[in-house]
Amino acid sequence: MDNSKKTSAIIILLMLALAFSGYKGYQYRSSLAFVQNNRYHPKQYTGVITDVLDQKYKEVVVIGDSIIYRWNFPNKINGYILINRGIDGETTDDVISRFTKDAVKLKPQYVVILAGINDAATMYEADPNGVDLQIQQTVSNIRLMADIAKGKEITPIVCSVLPVNDKYRLPPQDINNIVIKLNENLESMTKVEGLIYVDFWSIVVDQNTGMLKSDYSNDGIHPSEIAYQDMWNLLATQLK
Repeated sequence: MDNSKKTSAIIILLMLALAFSGYKGYQYRSSLAFVQNNRYHPKQYTGVITDVLDQKYKEVVVIGDSIIYRWNFPNKINGYILINRGIDGETTDDVISRFTKDAVKLKPQYVVILAGINDAATMYEADPNGVDLQIQQTVSNIRLMADIAKGKEITPIVCSVLPVNDKYRLPPQDINNIVIKLNENLESMTKVEGLIYVDFWSIVVDQNTGMLKSDYSNDGIHPSEIAYQDMWNLLATQLK
């Protein structure tokens, strides 16, 4: 068999393997579940928006990185259905690239944006002494997402980035210093733009160490169930 035929055979085999494995690209966690006589059931999303919801309920899309992906927030509150659009490992560059597809096209009442910890890690690994310009880029990404949402009559909610603790793979104090600067810039931006700002950082930080509370994470970065509950209680106050 010549090289071209071998290449064609390999491509065909790979395509068949992907088809039978059920691979669907990025997988999203769904928080659509058990609402109004079990009409809505959990499903894995592939980025194609196919949900048609009862007009009785309005949608809240929560978008971001693994902090969102791992968050099993309630499915319904005060007439709102919550939809999880978190993907592991994403930076704000990644989130903004799918923002229209994964958030705006659903036409939600609110879109909650929580992203930036992977930006902070990338900044530290690239140049720990030159993060200011990179922080501005992260803030600009989040501002642009908020602008896109407002342009479609969707209310954006911008959230502060969470701290890490000493279980995290990178030096926690260095990462947290970046996070503090990032949050200061995010909060200033939301005040200028008249956006809702939810300060998760303040409720999960250990005031003595400046790090994520030790019992609020098992791996130093992702919140524990008790941390997520505190975060939910704060976020819920903004869903009118």
